[in-house]
Parts: sequence; C-alpha cells; structure tokens
Amino acid sequence: MLQSEVCDMKRVFLLLTAIAWAFAPVAWADTITLKNKAVIHGKVLQRTDDAYTIEVAPGVLVKIVKSLIAKELKPIPQDADYLQEIANLPDTPEANEEIAQKCRTRSQKGLTRAHYERVVELDPSNRSAWAELDYVFDQRTKTFIREDTLNQRRGLVKHKEGWITAHSAALVDSTKLAKEEEAKVSRDVENAIKNFNQPGPRGIEAQNYLLNLSDPRAIRKLRDLVLKTGGDGQPYFDMLLKMPNQTATGVFIEFARSPLTSPAIVDASLDALLRTELSRDFAIAAFIRDLNGRGAKGPVIDRAATNLQYMAALVPHEGIHPSFALAVPALMSKLITTELVQPPSQPGGTTFGADGGVSQSAGTPRPVAVNFNRDRVLGALTDITGQNFGFNIAAWRTWYASVSANTNLNLRQFD
Repeated sequence: MLQSEVCDMKRVFLLLTAIAWAFAPVAWADTITLKNKAVIHGKVLQRTDDAYTIEVAPGVLVKIVKSLIAKELKPIPQDADYLQEIANLPDTPEANEEIAQKCRTRSQKGLTRAHYERVVELDPSNRSAWAELDYVFDQRTKTFIREDTLNQRRGLVKHKEGWITAHSAALVDSTKLAKEEEAKVSRDVENAIKNFNQPGPRGIEAQNYLLNLSDPRAIRKLRDLVLKTGGDGQPYFDMLLKMPNQTATGVFIEFARSPLTSPAIVDASLDALLRTELSRDFAIAAFIRDLNGRGAKGPVIDRAATNLQYMAALVPHEGIHPSFALAVPALMSKLITTELVQPPSQPGGTTFGADGGVSQSAGTPRPVAVNFNRDRVLGALTDITGQNFGFNIAAWRTWYASVSANTNLNLRQFD
C-alpha cells in the first residue's frame, strides 16, 4: 500500500510523464519546476500574468497556473539525455529505478525523486527505493514512514552531525561555541600584544586590556606564549605578573610543576607565588599533592621537593612555618622511594637437563625493586625544619612525634 504522503502528492508530473510516454517527444525547449517539486518538460507557447501555456507533446497543450510554478529553466544537455532515455521507457519498477539512478548521476534531484516515487507506487515493498526517499520500515506499525518522523518519535533531533539526542546536540553546539570563543579571545590577545607599544588610543586600549585580564582563556593564551618563547618567557611573563589579585596563580603553579618549563620561568613563578600568602598556600598545597600522588615517580617527587625548598628558603620562620607544616610528613614519606628498575638484557642461553631435556632461558630479566635516597627531599626537609637526620626515617619520625605531640599525628601513615 502506498504511503499517504506519496499518495497525496500532486499528480501533474505523473500525468505529463504518461503523456510524454504516449507520444513522440517534441523539440523540448523549456523546463518548468513546480512548487511541489514536479518537473514539466515542453515548449512554453504563451506566458501571461496568470498562467503558462506549454506544449508537452505534439498537439498536447497544458495550462499551468503561474502561482504553482517555482522556476523556469532553459534546456540543458542533461535534459536532452533524460528525454531521450524516457522516450521508450516502460512503466515498470525496474525501468523507473534505472532512470532514477541515471538522473542522480546527472544531479537531477527532482527527476530522481519523482522516479523513485513512481517505483514505490508500482512496488510498495521496494525497500531501496523507499530508502532513497528517506523512508524507513517501522517494525511497530509494519509500514514505511519518513525517517525524520521515526527519529523524532525516538526522541532524536536533526543536527548537522546527524540524528542525535537533544543532549548530544547541545554538547556539540556548546563545544563548537567554546572553540569559537577561544579562538576570538586568542585573536584579541594577539592584537593587544601587537598594539601594546603603539602610541595613542590604540596602545592605551591594548595596555588596559592586558593589564586587566581575568578571562581564563586569555590567560591560557599568554601561558602558551610564555612556553613557546622559552628562556625567561618575556615579555609575556611580565604581562602575567601584572594581572590583578590571584588571576594568574594557577598558571604560575602550572609553570612550577611542569618538566617542560625552563628553570628561569620556574624560579620566577615561585617568586610570583610568594607575593601573597594566599597564592603561596595554594602552591604549597599543590606541591604536597604531587608528593602524595598515587604512584608518584621520582622526577615528580624531586620537582615538588625542590619547589618547596625554594619557597621555604624565602619565607622567614623559626621552627616549622605553619604554611609548610603539612609538607613535613609528606616529605618524610618520600625520603626513600622504591621503584622497579629493568636490569640490562642478557644474552639468552640453552640449558641441557640431566634427563636429556633442553630449555631456553629468556634474554630479558624481570624488573627488580630498587630503593632510592631522594637528596632533594632531604634538602627540603632540612630547610623547612632546621633538622637533619639524613635518611634515617626512624629518627625523623621520633623527632616529628616529639614536636607534634598535640597535633594527633598518625604515625601509621609512614608504615
């Protein structure tokens, strides 16, 4: 059974196609496309304000109301090919499907769809033709329905990424918007840097923009420029320094923690973090997290300890400064670390057993656990506490327990 949408289509095209098959084609001159997507080939004999009179076959005239016409095209080679192909075309599903495929290769969309519609009209079970018309078979109703209708029933929305859920569409759109905004901020920063030293209003506007940055995206752009520049990261590092309040604190901590940052930028970042108590405490907390991180490796531990030692040396204190109190047990736990080390590969060998059996020994030995004394951790502990018990962890524990008797120290954390 033909679906209601196809049955309700305008019959003008099918009528004219039948006429064209019944008569030898005239010298076609014009192509008229109707608003319902139907296409009429013929020769326009008369145009008035209200209608067109078209000869569609020898002696056969059709009058089309002008308001039904979408556009008029002059003949093109593809039209001539089409007319030649349908001259003796039998009205069968197979013939219409074949001509539809040819029309599609010539980008004749209206004709392609019209012939596929004729296919399903003649053979309602032709799934490939229905698919070309954007119809799918609905298992629930056992009928072919439009794909967009079925997807809407499933709660999907049409998006440039395809049929997806409304939530997914919102995520795609928000991601695209975020990228566009990030690109705009990046351009704004680059333009401000370019005009920073320009005289007049343009330079003043650029300076005010860069000195009052609070947008994290703009700060990330300056961060990238600092890392790209290398060395001391100038002039972009100074721009970060001049930002108000704690705006660039996160970037300075990132510089200090990254193995890719040059020593000059690391030291300058630590100096910047020491400018206020708040930024200093944020940084200390970040370095302690690095020490306590699950599976923290030697380079991360050493870098965190070096940063803590650098900051402690610049903070006047007697005994343990309150801001560094939590760093002490974290450092003590990393005085000696155990890591798996891969021994050098040895050539494989062959072993002959007493029973005459032969076995092959692997050339790659298993990793072995090796203890490492962390000198940088010891240096940080010494500067923060004013004590030095070397790598004697028991002595450190005893001392720390004595000075922390009232802090409910959990000594089991070092076991």
